[in-house]
Amino acid sequence: MPKKQNIRKKESILVALSAVILSGIHPEQVRAQSISCPQPMNFGGAIQCGTASTILLRPNNTRVVGGCLVPSAAPFARGRCNVTQTFPLRPVIISVTATSYKMSASTGKTMTVNAFNLLTNAGGPTVTTTAFFVSVPVGATLNVGANQTAGTYTGTVTINAVKQ
Repeated sequence: MPKKQNIRKKESILVALSAVILSGIHPEQVRAQSISCPQPMNFGGAIQCGTASTILLRPNNTRVVGGCLVPSAAPFARGRCNVTQTFPLRPVIISVTATSYKMSASTGKTMTVNAFNLLTNAGGPTVTTTAFFVSVPVGATLNVGANQTAGTYTGTVTINAVKQ
């Protein structure tokens, strides 16, 4: 006879964050650059645990789930933005414009995303490049509250590319 088990209801949180891009605009035609973000950040899903926890999404497309969250099988993906400039090549500063952003669910509940990294796992929120084209992987940390309501959370991050 099988043992009777207490089955705890597991709720899942699915998180996706879109990167909306604002191109740096300069009046001179010779200083043109463009930026597009074809791949939004997706933190994937996790099963709640009752303790504040984090999900670190890295630019190398790995994920570290901190605290007691249990990662679900939902896919995750780093964000990716592409920056192209025209000649003459000049330094282009690519940056996340705020230190943190709120994500929200249809329930009105929110989570915070912060600690952004561009290009590398320790790249920080600002990088400078002089390349004609650069594909910029984007990572960040999602802060999940102790009693976070299950649901799909979405938000927008602003990334600038300014040619010097």
